[in-house]
Amino acid sequence: QSVHSWQSGYPSAESSSNDSPTDPALSISSITVHATNKDQVSYNAAITVCDKAGKWSLALDFLHEMPRCSAKRNVISYSAAISACAKGGEWQQALDLLAQMQAATVPPNAMTCSAAISACAAAGLWRGALALLDAMRQKRVLPDRFSYNA
Repeated sequence: QSVHSWQSGYPSAESSSNDSPTDPALSISSITVHATNKDQVSYNAAITVCDKAGKWSLALDFLHEMPRCSAKRNVISYSAAISACAKGGEWQQALDLLAQMQAATVPPNAMTCSAAISACAAAGLWRGALALLDAMRQKRVLPDRFSYNA
C-alpha cells in the first residue's frame, strides 16, 4: 500500500470519531502524503511519531514504504518501528523486524535491542528476552540500563 493512498485507508483527523483531531500520527501521515521531499529523515520522523502515538501498524506502513520512495532504512527507522510494535503488544512483528534489519545488514544498537527485549518481556517470553540480551553481548552491542530494565 502506497503512502499516497493512505488518506483513503486511514481516518483523517477531520473525519475520525475514535481519534483526537490532534492525534500526531494522523497529522504526520497527512504531512508525509503531501510532502515532496520523502527522504529518510522524514520517514524516520513519521515512524517515531507513530511509535509515540501507539500506532504500530501505521509505523510499519511507513517503514515498508521507504524503499519504494528511495529512502534507505537505517537503525533509527527499524528501532522506532520495533519500539512501536513492542508497545502495541506485537512481539512477533518486533522480532521479525529485528531479523529483517539484520538481513539488510543494518546493525542494531542498544535501543533496538532494548525495544525487542521489551516486546518479549511484555509477552511473557522471558527466555527470548534473555536470549536477546545474550545476543547483544555476542554482537558487541553494549546493553544499557534500558536493556536490563526491559
